[in-house]
Amino acid sequence: MKSLIVQSIAALMLLSFPSQAKHKCDPFMQDLKKVQSKLKQGYSVQRGERLKHQEKQARKLWWQCKNNKLPKKYKRVKG
Repeated sequence: MKSLIVQSIAALMLLSFPSQAKHKCDPFMQDLKKVQSKLKQGYSVQRGERLKHQEKQARKLWWQCKNNKLPKKYKRVKG
C-alpha cells in the first residue's frame, strides 16, 4: 500500500515537471519573440546582423532552459 502511494506521488511529480519547466523558460521565450519581431521589421544591414546574432543567442538560451541545461548565471531569472 505504501509503495503504491510513493509511486503515485513520484508519478505526479514527474508529470508536473514539464509545466514547471515551461513556466521557468517563459522569459527566454519572450526575449526570443521580441528579437524575432524586430527582425520582421525593416532594418539596415548592420542592424540585421546584430539582430540575427541576438536571435541566435536567445534561441540557444531558450533551448538550454527547455532541456534543463542552463549555465549557472542564468538559473535565477526573474519573471
